[in-house]
Amino acid sequence: MDWSQHALPLMRLEPRFGDRVVPAFAERPTSLWAMIADAVAQNGDGEALVCGTARLSWREVAEQSAKVAAGLQNSALCPATASRSCSATASSSC
Repeated sequence: MDWSQHALPLMRLEPRFGDRVVPAFAERPTSLWAMIADAVAQNGDGEALVCGTARLSWREVAEQSAKVAAGLQNSALCPATASRSCSATASSSC
């Protein structure tokens, strides 16, 4: 696909990393999990990942992501380092 024929989405400048100001998309998902959930809703059976002969649909990516998040939630890692990942998919907080 030739992306040069498409306009970029609306951008805005945002402060990041202390004193840096960087361009960012004005409308964007709030998290990686939100992006995956949106892709599942729009095209759940579409190909998301391809590695050699292995292929995963967006639905399968979401299912595997939920399993990883649940594993982190049940591990000792969750409270200290992975609470954000865990809370994205888990119904209860860490």
